[in-house]
Amino acid sequence: MKISTNSLLAICLAMVHMTAFFQQFQYIWLAPLILLAAILYVSYQKPRWFRIYIEKREPNGTWGLTMLSVILLLSYRFSSPWYELLVSFVSLWVIEYCRFAWKKSHLDWYDKLRTKHTTVEQTDQVLLDLRRERHDYLKHITSLQYMLEQGEYQEATQYMGRLVGEFERFSASLSGEKSAIAGLLHWHSREAEKANIELIYEFEVPVSTLPMPQEEIVVLLGNALSNALEAAERYKEEEGEAGHVMVKLQKKSAFYILIIRNDTTPVPDDVLDKLYRVPSTTTKTGERGFGATSIQSIVQKRHGHLDFTYKQKHYTLKIKWPSIQID
Repeated sequence: MKISTNSLLAICLAMVHMTAFFQQFQYIWLAPLILLAAILYVSYQKPRWFRIYIEKREPNGTWGLTMLSVILLLSYRFSSPWYELLVSFVSLWVIEYCRFAWKKSHLDWYDKLRTKHTTVEQTDQVLLDLRRERHDYLKHITSLQYMLEQGEYQEATQYMGRLVGEFERFSASLSGEKSAIAGLLHWHSREAEKANIELIYEFEVPVSTLPMPQEEIVVLLGNALSNALEAAERYKEEEGEAGHVMVKLQKKSAFYILIIRNDTTPVPDDVLDKLYRVPSTTTKTGERGFGATSIQSIVQKRHGHLDFTYKQKHYTLKIKWPSIQID
């Protein structure tokens, strides 16, 4: 993640503000203690709000808030009554809260726009593949007709079997699904095929029927599938065995149950303990795991329950939702 120079400058200014404020009241020794506590908290907990605060992508107007912080520093030189100093100090934190809220709104908008852009690309890919299948359909019919005319019935049967398998694989991600979900499922099927990973969909009901907006389904399922495919690909490379991913959706009584099972390399216990809770915890080497916390956030928002198990190089994610959408 790229870090904003503006946000780093704002943090430095906040430290100067805090030092100047406590110096006026002869409590300068409190400043380093608060700073040390803040560093330890951020280093250990890695809160999501801090990641948002230092994110490089930010509105241009945030530099204006930084300039206001600089101007407020002058108040410590010209203000003597304690209440004026307190107003200046409180104003700084109001400014920084406005910065955080503004950046959060900006990043949420950016993430939604990126999700919609990805959805459009995936849907376009489905349409292109459908056009390709239609284009090849007549060629297959011509080949079958020739085999039948030549009395090559066994060859025609085998050829037809291969075609049916291809069509079933293609339709598995499209049957009963809305365009955005169909595009997502089909795109991951293509990615699995490129990586030589076996991806199996077993849907008793369409994914589109899950009780949540399409945008949330795309984010949740997209993150979960990407994580599963990447883990299976690493497993294939390191273990030298075929990687497998299975996605199952069931509806039992008043609940939807989504199960994603994949092969994976060994996962350390400390990673498993923090998975889906600490934003920077991930099973991916050298990356930040915000996808897992995005999944957990959506599950909690929709009053669902998330559970996962790791056993003998197999990872299983299980999510359960009530069948009625609860706002």
